[in-house]
Amino acid sequence: VLAVVQQILTHRPRSRRTDLAVALETMARFGRRNAVVILISDFIDVAGGGAGSDAGKAAAFERALKLVRRRNDVIPVRVEDPIELDLPNLGLVAVEDLELLEAGGVGMIDLGGLGGGGGKLGAWFGRVFGGRSRRRRERYRQQVDGERAAFDKLMQRLRLEAMTIRCGENWQKPLVQFFERRARRMRR
Repeated sequence: VLAVVQQILTHRPRSRRTDLAVALETMARFGRRNAVVILISDFIDVAGGGAGSDAGKAAAFERALKLVRRRNDVIPVRVEDPIELDLPNLGLVAVEDLELLEAGGVGMIDLGGLGGGGGKLGAWFGRVFGGRSRRRRERYRQQVDGERAAFDKLMQRLRLEAMTIRCGENWQKPLVQFFERRARRMRR
């Protein structure tokens, strides 16, 4: 057991990118059966639905989630940050994507109509959301709404009840209410 813990603590990943499908496939292959699996994520870009979504990635996530769900009780917990749901009008903003750092995930994004933007991340943002800053923010909001709707549809299709926790808000009360609802449903 100590050797496994040592290996986990000293592991150096090849990439900073997260891939929930790979984690779920590993869980399905090596995890215990009849476990309660609490999957905590922002679930951004895993269910498809957004303008820049990868259909293959969404399909892989769904397949892996079905595998884990078949043998376990899966509880998806979606963590949302209000600032990621609706970009504020801040002008030129420096951004850094920790998952894309080795691919140049640093740049400037224009959120206030000043023009400009730079770096690979800024260029990507401009390509995906294009136009002036108000339209960029509207397109971004549509992308977020599409991703959230696709995730909600996936949860319905798989008959999973996801709970949502928002950064900066009290999470204890919604958590207790969620498990009380589940307990009532399971008693029926």
